[in-house]
Amino acid sequence: MDHFTAIENAWLEPPQSLVEAVYSCELCNEAVCAGDLYIELDGLIICIDCLDSLTARELAVEVLNNKITAAG
Repeated sequence: MDHFTAIENAWLEPPQSLVEAVYSCELCNEAVCAGDLYIELDGLIICIDCLDSLTARELAVEVLNNKITAAG
C-alpha cells in the first residue's frame, strides 16, 4: 500500500469517540467513565482503584466519617 492510500484510508475512517467522564472519584479526582466500576456511599463516588486500595480503617474514618475512640 502506498503512502497516499494509507492517508486516504485513515481519513475515511470514522473518528473514534472520546470517552466522557460520568463522575469524578471523591478520593483521587480521576474520571469515572461509562463502563468503569465504582461504588457510591452516601452520595460519594469512589473509583474501584481507590476502593481496592483502602484499608477498613481508612474506609471507616475517611469515607464513612466514623471516629476511632479508645475504650474506657
